Amino acid sequence: RFSTCAPFIVAATVAVAMAPFTNGLLVVFRLVLLCILAPSAVDGTRIKPALQQCTAEDQVAIQRQGPGSAADSFPGLTAECGKSSWSVFGGWKHDKFNACLTRKVGISSGCSQCFSRAGEYSFKNCKAACLRSWCSEKCLSCSENFFPQVTECTGFEAPEPSVCDKQAASSAVLVQLAA
Repeated sequence: RFSTCAPFIVAATVAVAMAPFTNGLLVVFRLVLLCILAPSAVDGTRIKPALQQCTAEDQVAIQRQGPGSAADSFPGLTAECGKSSWSVFGGWKHDKFNACLTRKVGISSGCSQCFSRAGEYSFKNCKAACLRSWCSEKCLSCSENFFPQVTECTGFEAPEPSVCDKQAASSAVLVQLAA
């Protein structure tokens, strides 16, 4: 365990030297406690998300919604919750996202957090690509970089979104032809 916690202990030692004694001691205590209580969650200098946060019931509820880009699909519902979970100045709001997704799909907050992390990733890394639409080819190409972490966190592969650019273009052509 010491080798896993060593980077944290070194950082805490530096914090003690640079901060007033009480604050530095508090940092050391928290980091050592983290390493003792959750050694498998520590990876060098960063904390990994917990694995398999979704229950069997969560998986059934998610799979029931299905894949795609329709508003009632699981990806559509996550996108809807994501739209109300960020602000320019406040950033990504996990609590808002989790409250929305747990209400709409009926899953646990632990499971919802896996998808909230994906939303945060897209918010931080895919703004330009997702500006036009959450299900555009550019947006999905960018956000799919986080899919492996979602699968690791949930313990299963969630229903995937489908590109909606082509669907919207096809619908527009059909409407024009029908007119």
